[in-house]
Amino acid sequence: EGEFDLYSINNSKPFVTAEHPFKTRDGWKSIHASDLHNITTTPLNENDELITLNNTEKITTIKVSKEKVNKVYNLSVDNEHVYYANNYLVHNKQ
Repeated sequence: EGEFDLYSINNSKPFVTAEHPFKTRDGWKSIHASDLHNITTTPLNENDELITLNNTEKITTIKVSKEKVNKVYNLSVDNEHVYYANNYLVHNKQ
């Protein structure tokens, strides 16, 4: 709980915080590079290719929502700490 910005990728509905790791062709990246999820990420940028459920998707836009949210969730999974969210391969906090 707190106050969080949410971001959209490629004009999607805003769904992700800045530190959440995405798997790209070049490794784990997040909008704001961090090690918050117990992995080190580098900055996610336009033209990066995200790993998706069926292929890859090139990022054309990353936008912050005008509205903030006061609660976000971290999923706990019993595997390699990865899952698909909104069709993108992401990492959860271990």
